[in-house]
Parts: sequence; C-alpha cells; structure tokens
Amino acid sequence: MLVLIGVARAHFPTIDEASGGPVFHSLASAASVSDVTRSQAASRVSVCEFPYFWFKFNRPKGFNQMMVGGTVPVIKRFMDIRVAAALIGPGLPTSGPNSSSSLPDDITVQMPTGYGAIAVPAVPDQSSCWYFEDTLSLRVRGSLYKVSTGGADIEFASFHEWREPRCFFHEEFGGSDMWIVLDKVLQFPEWTTAGPYYVVFWAPHDQLLGPPATTAKFGAVFGDVGQSEDFAGKGNLAGDCSLPSQDFYENDCHGYHRPWFQPLFFECKKSTAVPVPNFYTCPNVSEGPTCNNL
Repeated sequence: MLVLIGVARAHFPTIDEASGGPVFHSLASAASVSDVTRSQAASRVSVCEFPYFWFKFNRPKGFNQMMVGGTVPVIKRFMDIRVAAALIGPGLPTSGPNSSSSLPDDITVQMPTGYGAIAVPAVPDQSSCWYFEDTLSLRVRGSLYKVSTGGADIEFASFHEWREPRCFFHEEFGGSDMWIVLDKVLQFPEWTTAGPYYVVFWAPHDQLLGPPATTAKFGAVFGDVGQSEDFAGKGNLAGDCSLPSQDFYENDCHGYHRPWFQPLFFECKKSTAVPVPNFYTCPNVSEGPTCNNL
C-alpha cells in the first residue's frame, strides 16, 4: 500500500473488489485467508442487514503478533465512520476489558464453544495519527501518513476540503484517498493454538465497540507487523454485490496528473456510478435483502 522512496509497497488483495451483501458478513461466510503472515486488505460496503466483515485464517507456528488496521474512503457523508475489529479464536480472553464480553451480541452469538476474543476499539479522536502501533506505519507517519485538511493533498476523491485535521493517506499506487482510522498490534497469548482464527471488522455506532447503526464504507487491513509484501496466489471473489475501486472511493480525479513513470502506478479512473450507499440510520426497511443499493 505504501510508496517508499522508489519502491511501491502494497497489500495483497484478499478480495478482488469492494464487497457487500451476504458474502463475508458472518463467521460461517468468512473470507478465507491463505497466508496471514503478509499484509492484506479488502474494502467493504456496509449496509444495515450486512454490517460485519469476517475473515478466517490459521495461525502458523511463530506468528505471535498481528497487525489490524482500518481505513475510510474520503467521502463527506462517511466522515464520522470509525472502524473496530476483533481477533477471535481458541484460548483468547472471554472476560475482562476488551475481551469477547465487550463485543456486540451479533458477533458473540456466532463464536464456537471455547473461543474468546481480543477486541480492538475504534479510535474517536482522529485529529492526528497518534494511535499508530505498526512499525511500518510509525516509520512513514508524518510523510506518507500525515495530518491533513484536504486541499492539494487530494487528487482522486471528489471530497477534498474538511475543517478538522485528519490522519490521511494518498495512495498513488492503488488510486485512492483515504483516512487511516485504526492501526493496532495484537499479541497472541503463548497458550493459543493454530486455530482456526477469525478477524472481524465493523463500523461501531459509538465509535468504540458498539454495534453498527448506520451504513458505511470502510477498509480492513491485517497481517504481519511491518506489513510485508507478497502477491502470490489468488484471493476471494466479491461476487454479485461488489464495486470497482473508483466507485467505492467515488473518485473524480480532479487533481490527478499523469506521472512520467505511469506504468508503475494507477491511472486514475473517474466514477460514473450513482454513489452508494446513502448514509442513514438503521434499520431501513427500504434497503432490500441483498444488494439493490450497490
């Protein structure tokens, strides 16, 4: 995802496009992760009936730490969206602060017997990038990940001015402008097993760990600490309820300038689709059962 002094670094695309609807919305339908030891990312269109984003993986021997992160596309109606996450698996805590007891009932009711969780609250204060923990994120904080109020920093997104400073990233390689809203490093307890494990992301209504209560768009990032790059293999397919990148980010490319080294980078594509979903509070009976809004 990160363009470092002459080197393009990116997340493995765990899912081919932004997903929505029933796919990946539950533990039973979780996206399969073939290799959790590399950095990976996926985008989600969250609607009232399907607000959660689930992934399933096995933990290899020696994989003792895990990075989880969240992003929100630079879209005015989603400025207040935050991203929470939870690591779920055998031997993880079932009581105490930020354990499975802190999670929404919609998550805990799906957890197998003997499973606990490490809950990762969303971060309400987005006035700077103060909450970063991953080593790569810390290394580029202030350069690639920076505090911004938009303006000339925004080249792709149609929304490009906001009053309060936000932790922001312009991703030239992938063709997107986003707010970085979560960056956390988790430690697996010594007694935990190979799994399977799950990681779930959602947009909490209270900007902490509460259940979702509105529509949203967000990105999920996870994998090894340091966000190593590996693109081998195939990811999951988003299916019928999907959006291409330019429609997920609602790009208008107003500030885009084609670089002389264009073959290495993304050529900005304008979105010509109707922006979806609208922002509204759940429940919304007109939303429909599948992906009529996408």
